Amino acid sequence: MSFTWVNLVALVVGLPCFFVGGYLNGPAELKILDFLPPDFRGSINQKAYVAAFAYELYIPLEVRRQYFISTVLMGIALVSASILMFQINNPVAKVLAPLMGIAAVGSMIGTTRRYLKSTRLR
Repeated sequence: MSFTWVNLVALVVGLPCFFVGGYLNGPAELKILDFLPPDFRGSINQKAYVAAFAYELYIPLEVRRQYFISTVLMGIALVSASILMFQINNPVAKVLAPLMGIAAVGSMIGTTRRYLKSTRLR
């Protein structure tokens, strides 16, 4: 893998996004768990329930905002990782890297739409 400006940008942007997003995500998920019904708290699919109910109106706006920011930062880190993965001279990586990048961008768009819908005045 040659060291180009694209790799440098992906590393400089991706690593801080990964660390900050991971740092914000844990407390946000714990706060969201406090607002979920008791049936969902001890379940195996606890993370799926948090993601599904994260943007409901009964969860405070600050918690939703923190979860949204952490999710988007982790998405940016995934896009940076896919850019780095594309630089590898491996046919499988050349196919999977664009798919991973497109999926991460699509997920960030969907997350942004859900967050903006949850902040709209009713």
